[in-house]
Formats: sequence, structure tokens, C-alpha cells
Amino acid sequence: MGEKGTLLRCGEYLQTNEYLVSENKLFFAIMQSDGNFCVYRGSGPSDNQGVLWAANKCSETKSDFFAIVQNDGNFCVYKGTGPSDNHGIWWDTHEIADKGDFFGIIQNDGNFCIYKGSGPSDNHGVLWDTHVIDSPDAFTFSDACPFGNEDDTLKDLILKKHAPLIWLANNEKFLPSSVDWAFKQMVRYPKPDNALIPLPAAIKTGKYKYCLKAKEKIEDPSDSSLDLFKGDLDSAKIYAFWVTKNKPIIDLVYFFFYPYNRGKEVANTMFGNHVGDWEHLTVRLKRASFGTNQVVYRPTDVYYPYHNKGNSYAWPTINKCELTHPIGYSAKGSHGMWKSSGAHLYEGLKDHCSEGTEWQTWNGIETFDYNLKKGVSTTWPAWMSTNYTDPGSGDPSLPGNGPIYRWGNSHMGMKYYKYYRLSSGPTGPAAKSSVWEKDSFR
Repeated sequence: MGEKGTLLRCGEYLQTNEYLVSENKLFFAIMQSDGNFCVYRGSGPSDNQGVLWAANKCSETKSDFFAIVQNDGNFCVYKGTGPSDNHGIWWDTHEIADKGDFFGIIQNDGNFCIYKGSGPSDNHGVLWDTHVIDSPDAFTFSDACPFGNEDDTLKDLILKKHAPLIWLANNEKFLPSSVDWAFKQMVRYPKPDNALIPLPAAIKTGKYKYCLKAKEKIEDPSDSSLDLFKGDLDSAKIYAFWVTKNKPIIDLVYFFFYPYNRGKEVANTMFGNHVGDWEHLTVRLKRASFGTNQVVYRPTDVYYPYHNKGNSYAWPTINKCELTHPIGYSAKGSHGMWKSSGAHLYEGLKDHCSEGTEWQTWNGIETFDYNLKKGVSTTWPAWMSTNYTDPGSGDPSLPGNGPIYRWGNSHMGMKYYKYYRLSSGPTGPAAKSSVWEKDSFR
């Protein structure tokens, strides 16, 4: 029992729980114990990523079945363990031709086909197929580098092809921007780890970190009138990172920056506002090798985070733009990332998502390799360093000149549950170990 190669020639058959695997290891066709012959995404039963096609003829009880390519071209499922133990037809394709050579194959696009001929090198045309093709979202390359040593051209291409389409909510007042646009209205400064310790003492003992705050003074925790807070969609960038995980997994992590996050109203008072807001979305890929120096990068999951939580979904279940770009919805004001529009409940609060403004992030993208700490399409930014006590190069008050721990003003105002009226600015991408080290999505 188990894997039986890529194809069945005339007279060959699959018994219960035996399966064929496509050459690129992205699809498998299996004879199930319920009599259903199915095609799944994945390299085998232990890597099942969802059904692509099924004959949809199922027995109520498990039994012995076998699937065979006959010499009349008909692909049949019979009850029994094989031709010498045949207990009658269960399902067939009803495609019958003159007797001759035929073969069945699970292709690299997920289509299971019966061809005339003795094999791929003797192919005389298709007789029957499932008519199901599932390849446009995968990327295949020849002469690719070993896993973990992909070249920058490949990384840049894949990062751009899977960059998300983000729907900003109707009447969103607090838009994303590039960090460079926001930096012009912010200042970098050393902040003591303990507010009770004077800055000179904190610097002397190394107990401080460089953080950001708005240049313009915030008079009230609910004040949302600063020009900085409006953001600037025209300048907005998505910061895309290639993250090599344990073989064969690669994560594509897409970070985007909003200069301001609007909190939620409780008892006619806003809580949870904060200056600076980093959001992200992650696409997980699986790399497989096949043929001669051929590799394919296949998306398997997408992770949508919101307010220190998140949901993951299998790639086939999400909405996509142009087949390769996952679609996400940014909640109004708070910018939590969701799979769909509508109201989403968390911690007794609601995020509201809608199709307001379409942001095609791949039109403004900067790409990086997280493991190598280097730029792919641009240089590695100083703000991605975790040496938060480093004043950086040049004027340390300029945000782009060195590492940044927190990306907004310190908290102010009263606190409700775990949220101040103005909460402290969030940590940046460099400090988000839970993103970089994430192993399981589901």
C-alpha cells in the first residue's frame, strides 16, 4: 500500500489506499476505502491540502476497491482487491475506444488524464480527463538554487506575485503610509526602560531603548487631528520579507505601516488609540523538487492577524486577486486584518471591514531576506536592527538613522481593561519574534 508512482499503464491498477503523485509533488490521486477515487492537493495522504476533484461515488462502509486502466481506454473502479478478485463495477469514466494502449497520469497541474499511448513519450492524445486544473498560483523554476540559497531575482518575483490586495474600509480616516513619509513628522529619542529612572542614569546603565514619538504635541488622548495621523496612501509601501523556515517551508511576511490606530469606544470614551500601527499578513509556501533541477513554490496557507491574535486559512479557501494575490480586509480605524468584509468580534469588541479603497500593495513594495538580514530590491533598513540602544549613524533624532523599539508616543490617560486611552506605540517588525518564529498555522 502507498505511493505507486506518477502513472498507470494499461492493465495496471491501484488498490485501496494506494495513490499516484504528480512529478512536482503538488497533487495525488488516491483509491479510497469508501470507493471514491479522488484528486487532492499535496504530496500524499499525510500532506493532504484539500480535495481538487472526486468521482463522488461512495460506499457507506469501507471495503476493498481497485482502480484500473483498461485496454479499451475506460478507467474503472471495481469492488475487490484486483482483476483476479473482481466483484463488479463500481464507477467508470464511460469513455470507451478501440482496444490498444492507454495510460492514466496525475499531471503537475492537478488534472488526472487518460491518454492514448503507452506512456508520456508515446502520447497520442487525451481520451478522458477531470477537466480540473490548479496550477496558476504556483511558481516553477528551472536550475533553481538549493533550499535556503534562492537568488534575489526569484525571491523578489515571488514576494511581488503573492503581495496582498488590501481593502481599506469605507470612510477610513487613518490611512497607511510609507515609514519615510511618517518619519518627517516624528522624532527618535532614547526612552528609559523604567519611567522612574532619569534618562542620564538609564543611558549610563544601558537600560533604555530608542523609540519614536510625534513631533507635534498630543494634548488629549483622544485627539486624532494631527496631520501625521491621516497617513498618505500615495506614499504607502508594503515591506515584504522572505523567511526561510524548516525545509521545505518558506514564509512571505508582508508588513504595512499606519501612522495612527483608532481604538474602540467604551462608555462614550475612546480607549486603545495609539501612534504608529504595524499590521501584517503572512503567506506560507511549500517548496518541492521534481524532474531535473526543477522546483516549485506552492502557497499552502495565509495567516490574517488582528490585535495580537489571528486566523489561518488554507490557500484554496481564500479570495484572491489575479489568482496569486490574497485578499485582506483592514478594519476601520484599528486596521485588524481579516479574511472577509463585515463585522468581526474579538474580546467583546467589533472590527468593521468593508470594500472602500482598493490597495494593490505590489505596486509599492520593498523586498528583503529576513534570515540574511539583507535587502532584495533595496537596502536593509536601519530600523530593522534589534540593537535598540544604538544611536545609529548621523543625527540620532532622525527616525531613519537607527534602530527603533516602539513606534509611537508613550501611553497617557486612564486605563480600561488592558487599554489606555492612548496606549503606547507598538513595537516594530524587528521585535515581533512571534511572527518570524511562527511554526504552525493550523
